[in-house]
Amino acid sequence: MMHETRFKLKIDIYERLARKVLENTDKAAMLSNLNNESVKAIAPIIAKAVKNFANIHKGETGIKEVKPTNIRYAFISRGEKSKYDGIELCDADMLIKFLLDDTKATLYSYIKAKQDSDLQKHLAPYYKNRVKIKNINDLYEKKRTDDSTDTRSKLPNLSPEITDKSDLDELSNNNIEAINIVERVPYMGKTEEVHLKDIYVRREVEGKVIDVLDRQEGNTIILVSGQAGNGKTSLLWSVYGEYKESEIYTPLFLKSSDIKQQSLTIKGDIVTTITRFAKLIERKDNKKLLLFIDTLDLLFQEQKSLDYIQLLFKKLRDNGIIIVCSSRVQEGAVIKGKINLISFELKRYTEDELKVAIERHTGRYAFMFTNYDPQTEYDRIQNLVDKGFPIREVCYNPLTFRMLYSIYAPNQIHGETNIFELYKNFWRHRIENDIRPGVDDVRERTEDGSSIFYSDQLDMSRPAFLIALLMIKIGSIEVKRVMAESLFTKKQIPKVRINDLVNRGILRESNKVLSFFHQTFFEFSVAKALVTSELGADLFKNKIIKTTNNLFLLPIYEQFLALSQYDYSLAPHIILELIRLLKSEYTAEQYSSLYAYTLLEEIKKEDSNRYMKLLVEKNNCIPRYFELLPNTHKGRIEVVFNELFYLKSLISKNHLPEYFDLLHRFATYQPKHVYDFIVTSNISDVFLKVEKIRNDKLLHY
Repeated sequence: MMHETRFKLKIDIYERLARKVLENTDKAAMLSNLNNESVKAIAPIIAKAVKNFANIHKGETGIKEVKPTNIRYAFISRGEKSKYDGIELCDADMLIKFLLDDTKATLYSYIKAKQDSDLQKHLAPYYKNRVKIKNINDLYEKKRTDDSTDTRSKLPNLSPEITDKSDLDELSNNNIEAINIVERVPYMGKTEEVHLKDIYVRREVEGKVIDVLDRQEGNTIILVSGQAGNGKTSLLWSVYGEYKESEIYTPLFLKSSDIKQQSLTIKGDIVTTITRFAKLIERKDNKKLLLFIDTLDLLFQEQKSLDYIQLLFKKLRDNGIIIVCSSRVQEGAVIKGKINLISFELKRYTEDELKVAIERHTGRYAFMFTNYDPQTEYDRIQNLVDKGFPIREVCYNPLTFRMLYSIYAPNQIHGETNIFELYKNFWRHRIENDIRPGVDDVRERTEDGSSIFYSDQLDMSRPAFLIALLMIKIGSIEVKRVMAESLFTKKQIPKVRINDLVNRGILRESNKVLSFFHQTFFEFSVAKALVTSELGADLFKNKIIKTTNNLFLLPIYEQFLALSQYDYSLAPHIILELIRLLKSEYTAEQYSSLYAYTLLEEIKKEDSNRYMKLLVEKNNCIPRYFELLPNTHKGRIEVVFNELFYLKSLISKNHLPEYFDLLHRFATYQPKHVYDFIVTSNISDVFLKVEKIRNDKLLHY
């Protein structure tokens, strides 16, 4: 029986355990050389981590302490005749539970055993016991009852799975509900909720997606890709609503974390669980499953993850499941190259969509203000956008436009607010303080015009930092609440601070899983946390340098570089790193460099010259540079015009229209700089070569 049975585990399980406890620590170097000696050295570290896990989940795991000797016996041969060669099954299960962060996991679920022979085949080379394996259940102790009922489920259902339709429905509904709650605002003694359905603007791409679904042409996969904040999640939420009462489809809304290999919410095999659900609704309701998968790009940080997506989609498609998924643009391009699908790109608001967005946001938030005319504020904001102020980029991005209303009274929105400044202000207003829109009292205004709610002015920076760093450590933008609570207990921070972050709108909670309200704010939070930690900053920079074109880490790194300019020890190294990234062969790294570069408030002339020379060599990056320049800090505007002067005669003719559009933008709110530039740069010698702009009034300024 179990107490007489010992077997060795394959070394790959040990490697995964070691990686889990050592990655991102000062002992990570031990991972580079795993052998018998290092097993002995690392075993105590693993044992301590497993013991902590068992203590946290005492009620669920039946507390089993795994000692260093147990771990060494599991992986190191001590001779054929030693009765301590190998590990007991219950100890192996405890290691698997810790490895997968799943209190219900077993060795069987880990190796995906379906029948007795699967386990025998897996253990055959390692088995050291006194009895022959006749049945998998022989390895488990029996309950001391007359019928000797097994303590585990019978095969083939070896681990608990979500099999009931209501379970997946609940998971989907919770995801939808979390998306729909945009804002919680204290108002007249109660909490007023702003819902996505009140402010959502139907997008042009949405109609195209619905057209494809309505045609019912085979087992379709639709990908909606777009830059961060362009509204991909909201669009999927809206399309889901279109088919909620459909006679053709039953929609199911899942996040990438729900379907990853170590899912936080679905136990057992993902494909089996979803296909069982699809067959159930087909048999019961005569409908097809319409599966929405949000933030698909988060599933692949390396090649094996992309392989998993390909296999997952093939199996789902083979079972007649229709898929609508979302991804950022660059990850989406990789997916399109591997999977046969229909793709649409969701860009920023169109002019017509922005007009509707201003009207709906202004009208919805008006309930919090006295002496307030929504039409007047609509006209004022639209005027700022039309004039090309930096606020234009903020407003055309659905996420940042919504954030504006989350921290500002509309009549206090400044035209020169750019996206980077918005994120810094959001941190100050919602994390360092508890600042809400709508307290219409001059005594309760901050100096920048936003309004304050005084109920709780605790600085929540440290709790936010810890949540962000925990997520980056596990490589996910979501984390189980119980894991966050465990970390807070260890750091002597009250668990209620998690609730505070949820109430302030910083975190969302769905199915006992926490995430930041948007991936971009997670990236900003991690970057801000790393800047405050000298050791963390060094480790992060080293990891970035070693892992090229990491699409998960790069958005964090560009925020890190932009924030580093405010740290005296980090600032001197920024320009070298920006040049390194711009020299890269990868577009993502080049774009990260450009983003951080345009946000620098100060730069030396010689550094600017070096960067511009390299930019000219990277001809494909010039349009992106022009696109980002309106975010430039006003204190650096003279440097910008020096760079434009340098570029005017070197860029290709194809880039001249973007160049000229940029000057038009600057002319509305930097007229003196544009006038001086035109006078001193002899601009017409270049632009008269382009017929479309030859007669433009700017040339006759």
